[in-house]
Amino acid sequence: MIAKDNPQIATREIFLEPADNQRLISLFGPFDDNTKQLERRLGIEINRRNNRFKLISKSLKINISQNASQQRFTPPIC
Repeated sequence: MIAKDNPQIATREIFLEPADNQRLISLFGPFDDNTKQLERRLGIEINRRNNRFKLISKSLKINISQNASQQRFTPPIC
């Protein structure tokens, strides 16, 4: 767990749209296994409720995590 009272720690809330449960499961894995792996590899904390996510970490890591999540979730334009 990351200490949230640290001034170098940033929090960002993001929404992945559309709220598609199958795509969310694909992205974050069963039982959020992929989420746990992302947290370990990127050194961030991810709190999720449906398609709403709160990313907690140093600012740079949050930007990287947000961009990666949104790119992976966004459907391709046909």
